[in-house]
Amino acid sequence: MKNIFKLLLILIVTTVVAFLIISLIFLMFTGKSNAFSFDEKNQLLISKNNFTNVKIIGWDEQCINDCYYLKPKSHNQNLKIIPLNNITDNFIITKCDNDSIINSNDLELKQNCNYQIVNRSNNNAKEKFIIIYKDKNGIYHQK
Repeated sequence: MKNIFKLLLILIVTTVVAFLIISLIFLMFTGKSNAFSFDEKNQLLISKNNFTNVKIIGWDEQCINDCYYLKPKSHNQNLKIIPLNNITDNFIITKCDNDSIINSNDLELKQNCNYQIVNRSNNNAKEKFIIIYKDKNGIYHQK
C-alpha cells in the first residue's frame, strides 16, 4: 500500500513539474505584447519589442483622410523606437486606402490634429493604441 502512495505522489509531482515547465516555455514565447509609450520630451514612440506593424489614423475633420501603415523594410532590424519628427527609411510607409508607398520624407502629419497610433506588431497580443496631438508648432503631445 505504501508503494502505491509513493507512486501516486511521484506521478502527481511529475505532472505538476511538467505543467510548470510547459507554462514557462509558453510564457517565454508569447510574452511579447503590443504595449508602447510616447516620450513627449524626445518625440519618440518606444516599445520593448520591435515595431513591425504600426497604423497612424487621423481623428479630426481636417486630417480624417490621413491613414498610414508603417512596416519595417527588414524584419531583422532592431526597431524599438520611432522618432515622430523624422521617421527613418527603415520603414515602408503606405497609405491605408490604396497601398501606395510614401517616402519617409513625404510623410507629414498635419498640425492641430489628433492621431491614433495603433501597434499591431505582435499578432498573438491585443493591439494597443495611444492618441497624440500635433500642435501648431509641430510638437506632439499625448492625450
